[in-house]
Amino acid sequence: MGSIVVMDYIVRNVSSKQIAFEHDVFPGVAGLIPDVLGPNGKPANTFGFPILHTSEIKWETLQPGEMVVVGQTAMGVTGEGAPWYDARPGHITIKPTDEKTYTYLTAMPGRYRMRHLDTIVSSESGKQVLYTGYLPLEIIAPATSGKP
Repeated sequence: MGSIVVMDYIVRNVSSKQIAFEHDVFPGVAGLIPDVLGPNGKPANTFGFPILHTSEIKWETLQPGEMVVVGQTAMGVTGEGAPWYDARPGHITIKPTDEKTYTYLTAMPGRYRMRHLDTIVSSESGKQVLYTGYLPLEIIAPATSGKP
């Protein structure tokens, strides 16, 4: 709790021929809110902040077996005890962190599953939505300092 989960998005060519596609450079995946399932299997509380931007499109060509990082995102794990989370009655305040964090998960300690998506466009297949599949995420309560 109080940590930042940083994720790289990698596309790898698993085919036997060259592939080519385009994707957003920024914000790309940074502005997408991940799909998170809580310990009970139900959707967890995730939220994000809007990103005002102009988009840059990048064209990639990969030979068989090659891979490329197409984006990076950071998700803050918030909740009681997170050093940059302030949940006074009536509003929630997220204090700045050192990471470029645009999405957040409000959670209690426990085992979660999360997945993320990105969209690429190829001349052969058109628009493709890529999912990571559900990845395990364990949230541990922050250590107490022992001070009152």
